[in-house]
Amino acid sequence: MSEGEDLLREALDHIDAAIHLLRKYAKLSPEKAESVEDIIMLLEDAGEALESMISES
Repeated sequence: MSEGEDLLREALDHIDAAIHLLRKYAKLSPEKAESVEDIIMLLEDAGEALESMISES
């Protein structure tokens, strides 16, 4: 595994952690859940793009 691939995997881990935290936050703040879900969707898209880059390397 190259250093670049390691960095991409670490970034993906951070995205996964952010998604997890945002879901917990949405449960605590239901009035903001819709906005948080929009952010989660963007992060999921970013995660999928990173996974694609990792598989290509």
